[in-house]
Amino acid sequence: MNLRQSATLKILFLYLLSTALLLAIALPIIYSFQTQALFEEERERLYNARGAIFFALHAHTKGNKESDVALHENLESISQTFNLSFALFANGALLFSNIAHLDTLPTTQPKDKITLIDGRAYLFDSWRKKPKRIDSTFVILEGSDLSEEFFWLKMRYLLFSALALAGIGIVAFFLVRLALRPLQNQIQALNDFLKDSTHEINTPLSVIMMSIERFNQEELSPKNKKLLHNILIASRTMTHLYDDLIYLNFPSAIPDNATEFDLAQLIRERVDYFAPHIAQKQLQLMTQLQPMRWRANLHKIAKLLDNVLSNAIKYNQPHGILSLQLCDRTFSICNNGTIDTKVHIFERYTRANKDQGGFGIGLAIVQQICTEYHITISVQSDETTTTFRLVFPT
Repeated sequence: MNLRQSATLKILFLYLLSTALLLAIALPIIYSFQTQALFEEERERLYNARGAIFFALHAHTKGNKESDVALHENLESISQTFNLSFALFANGALLFSNIAHLDTLPTTQPKDKITLIDGRAYLFDSWRKKPKRIDSTFVILEGSDLSEEFFWLKMRYLLFSALALAGIGIVAFFLVRLALRPLQNQIQALNDFLKDSTHEINTPLSVIMMSIERFNQEELSPKNKKLLHNILIASRTMTHLYDDLIYLNFPSAIPDNATEFDLAQLIRERVDYFAPHIAQKQLQLMTQLQPMRWRANLHKIAKLLDNVLSNAIKYNQPHGILSLQLCDRTFSICNNGTIDTKVHIFERYTRANKDQGGFGIGLAIVQQICTEYHITISVQSDETTTTFRLVFPT
């Protein structure tokens, strides 16, 4: 995953997280209002049905000479009009009922209040012909199954949340890409610049290196020999940087064949290559290298060692110690420098120490090769020493 993709995913994650938190706060409040509205709507329906039932009973007792059959028909009509079931008791006797499980319902519920039994709304109430008379009419009204309505309401809100997050995620993805496009263009311009620079420095660098190798140092004075030695160090530094740029920008130019080699011997060869740099800083070199046979791409492993060694030399203190140890498939390189391990030192264009120069691509190459060959790399740094540790797989 490159930096652009990583940044896009992080911003998108924060955007979706904030949206999810907003929905988590707002939707329960809206859900509560909706359930209360459903409850109030059911309450009004039951109260209206109760009023119609009591009105029919009142008309029946006013001497309209309606038969019990007519009253029964009126009650059936009320049940169909309000789309509910109810049971009517007169003086303890069942007068009318179309409730399926009447025998399972308690009759001791609070009067004139909506009660939920197994999620269904019920209204228990009584009506007296005259206030001081004991005989009364008792009614049980069975409303809708509110638990089922609450369930589907909750499902609708969950579906809405999922669709909202998906829609917002899609919109946020394109907004993030649009916002990061200028940065991406700048990074692409930098990569193009590095590629063009790599092409441009190839020829003069080759001329410099060939001229140094053919130089007759016997005819030079000690002062000029020292100057030539400085040119050699600078040219090797440029060569190392050039190789890094080639590795990053032109991977097809790197041989892709694997060979078996002795890692300890390869480390010694790379140390010899950096010998002028080690001597220039007057570092004390300490090596303890056990033979270790391994099979990999020799060019890539050499590039890995070069970048780790170059980093250890660059950030070391003058007259410091450079310790190399290869034991039990673990290569450790320790120096007296210090780096900031809090930053992402293995990311491209990130420098471990702002006081030193460089493009910040060496350790990115190290991480890339370690990932390819399943090499575990770790770094520890304190006020006096920094240690890189590479564990090679079996």
